[in-house]
Amino acid sequence: MKSPPCVVLIEYFDKGAPIQSLLKNRLEELDVDEEQNDIAEVVSSSQKRNKSFYQYLVNIMSCKGFDSDSAFYNHISMSRQTFAKIRKTNYISRNHALLMAVGLELTYLEAVDFMENAGYAFRKTDSRETIITYVMRNRKYTLYSMEEILFAFGEKSLIEKN
Repeated sequence: MKSPPCVVLIEYFDKGAPIQSLLKNRLEELDVDEEQNDIAEVVSSSQKRNKSFYQYLVNIMSCKGFDSDSAFYNHISMSRQTFAKIRKTNYISRNHALLMAVGLELTYLEAVDFMENAGYAFRKTDSRETIITYVMRNRKYTLYSMEEILFAFGEKSLIEKN
């Protein structure tokens, strides 16, 4: 028999962790049945999302009209080796995540989701990322128009320099 979601969540943390007692007390205060379903849905969604960043990227590339990996990494001026490393390890640097989000011409909300899947969030204290998010929210753009805007403000380029 399958354990209720709250039991699964409680078992997720170490038995001696301070969150154990807080979690147990909070679940007792809440309508546990409804809360269990919400928590189970969030955990399930998170597990599905964290399968493979590369698969997530391939889905977006396909939706945006890129028919191959090489078409995309050439479009964003990324080296084949760098892209292969991302494919193999599912690790992506912050700058590469920003480059890909801009290269895919994502809307702001799409870019937030993309960055989250890459393991990052936009930093409001970083002027470069503030400029990028402003442009994503307020106008149509391409990778090259974004590069021009960043250059005009004296910010670092997204594209790798060889």
